[in-house]
Amino acid sequence: MNEKPFAKLTIGRGMKVPRNPFESHYHFFKNGLKILTNLNKILPQSVEDYRKSFTDKMKEKIKKLDKEGKRELKKFYNYIEKTRTGNKQFRKRSVIIKHETVNKLLREQLDMSMFSSRFNMFIREMSLVYLIAEFEQFLGRSLALIFDRQPDIIKSSKKQISYEELFDYKNFEEVKEKIIEKEVNSLTSQDIDDVNKYLNERFKLDLTQHENWKKFKECFYRRNIVIHNSCYPDETYRKKTGYKGKHDRLSITKPYLSRCIKLFEMYSEIIRDVFTKKFI
Repeated sequence: MNEKPFAKLTIGRGMKVPRNPFESHYHFFKNGLKILTNLNKILPQSVEDYRKSFTDKMKEKIKKLDKEGKRELKKFYNYIEKTRTGNKQFRKRSVIIKHETVNKLLREQLDMSMFSSRFNMFIREMSLVYLIAEFEQFLGRSLALIFDRQPDIIKSSKKQISYEELFDYKNFEEVKEKIIEKEVNSLTSQDIDDVNKYLNERFKLDLTQHENWKKFKECFYRRNIVIHNSCYPDETYRKKTGYKGKHDRLSITKPYLSRCIKLFEMYSEIIRDVFTKKFI
């Protein structure tokens, strides 16, 4: 191609920042990965601090209970202990707590127990969803840049604009922007295997030829079951990933999330390098 390479911008004392827009999109995405990693380090500790603070406050509230309240609370704890240890002589199926303040305290404890046990899992699940959403934006921005600079690439696209839409635009540039937007949105909403097929056909970029492709694409299908099936493997997940395990919940563990983040950093770097070589 005949286009001139981008110039370099000098900042401060000789610090050079390349005016490569693919590099800019890559670093923006990579910065998001760092934030995601740090959040998963900070938030669990914050919850633990919050839980400890809650426990201290709960102890103070219990101290202020009257005699009847303390008796009711003790009765409840005894019931829980016997239920937990499976005492064979203990046949009681429920316990009635009549003391209003004790009932309130127990509800608060139950809410905290559910919150603290579910929070870390929730954060990791949402982190995976966010990770893939950010990657799709990185890819979309990079492709939009290419299509804007070389619109011939999408001339064969079957995306259409109605007459009504066409008359809403002031000039050809606006029409081109809309076509690019449709092309990008259509692609990033597709299955990752279809995305790879598109990249391979248009840019000779075959992601399957790179290391850990199966693990990388599994992240996308894991994201899908996080959103749509409460992390339980469905037929699509099994078919696309080759999973043959039991119908158990595939939780997003800390090591799994860390591995996904590293994989997405690696694949975004591959895409950046290929696009930079071809179009800058």
